[in-house]
Amino acid sequence: SKAYIYKFFESKQAIGEMICANCLREIEDEVNTAINEAEYPAEKLRMLFKVIVEASLRLFSQERKLYEIAVSAASEKWDATIAYENRILKVVQNIIQEGRQSGDFERKTPIDEAVKAIYLVMRPYLHPLLLQHSISYNTDAPVLLSSLVLRSLSP
Repeated sequence: SKAYIYKFFESKQAIGEMICANCLREIEDEVNTAINEAEYPAEKLRMLFKVIVEASLRLFSQERKLYEIAVSAASEKWDATIAYENRILKVVQNIIQEGRQSGDFERKTPIDEAVKAIYLVMRPYLHPLLLQHSISYNTDAPVLLSSLVLRSLSP
């Protein structure tokens, strides 16, 4: 019953935030699994693009209500979405650092600048409102965008 649910959550938004946080964790888990299976930094970056696009599309297209929650969360900058963005930024930073240490990636660009730029390239596939406009490119986008980013990172 509604009364019982509100025993655990203070508001409808709190319920939505919990649902959103769990969904975003599912995407992250898929991303982390794929990255951990990749051996080289370039491969990790390619997997990041591929899996994040596939997982986001699958999750946000499963159910209309879930998509609406995701849109609200992203538009209103709920804590769950801010935390998710920060964790994705950290994943990108870790891949860039690993690539720089191995000599696979250039070292001239400040790391925070490179990380933010890569995140902006990925953003149309992370944000549900932008994602709906990017769907027609979803099969080619991960390969093309990750290749472009990797060329920009080459020493």
